[in-house]
Amino acid sequence: MTRCLMPLAAIIAVSTSLHATEPISLDQIRHAVDGDGRVTDAQLRRQTGWEVLRGFSWRIELEDSERRGWFQPADAARVFRHGQRFRVHVEAFCDLFVYILVKNADGSTVVLLPEPGEKAPRVAKGAKVVLPDDGTAFRFEPPAGTEGLRIVGSPVELPWIDGGELFKIENGQELSRQEEDTLAQLKSVRRQVKGLGNAVRAITAGELAKGCEVVLTESSPEGNLVTLTSTSPDANPIIVCDVALRHDD
Repeated sequence: MTRCLMPLAAIIAVSTSLHATEPISLDQIRHAVDGDGRVTDAQLRRQTGWEVLRGFSWRIELEDSERRGWFQPADAARVFRHGQRFRVHVEAFCDLFVYILVKNADGSTVVLLPEPGEKAPRVAKGAKVVLPDDGTAFRFEPPAGTEGLRIVGSPVELPWIDGGELFKIENGQELSRQEEDTLAQLKSVRRQVKGLGNAVRAITAGELAKGCEVVLTESSPEGNLVTLTSTSPDANPIIVCDVALRHDD
């Protein structure tokens, strides 16, 4: 695999409040669920009706221009420059199988994780994955344009790792023509909300149905958090994060 890619945009994360009044950190989110992603915070469960809150955080780490090998978190929405080197950092806040892939401008796909011949890693709660994992880095290369980075987290191992198939899924389920009706029904009850505190307040105020499936989004200095909720403790929703990769001279 060539250690070359293109840049990253779009951000998904969390920082509000379990109890809707005080700021919440990513660390507090981690302590609200167990390794299976089941909600252990009794008040949160009562307020929202959620039994499951699963997800991961991600960030782009850009190499310092003056210190080779020194990487720092970077705003994924920026336009990156050719020649810049970067890594992808993912942390699971519950046990998840993690897949990372890129869709090039010509429509071709490259699976970065797992590597060919390997199984997808099962990343335990609190554990991290850094790509590349061999101490090297990806590099933004010409021509200028926009590529797509996709990070997928699943509570169960997916039966395939083909890039084309992984790009077909949406948050919550594997996507096929036979499932379009089901997907339409899911979209009718799922809402996207900025921050856990906002979701709790909206449910408490009756603006969202109790137990409504929610995709939580918001920026955080600790990383960009992607979550998906469910009222069923047996639910195994797939969590998807798509990022636009922009790069120029």
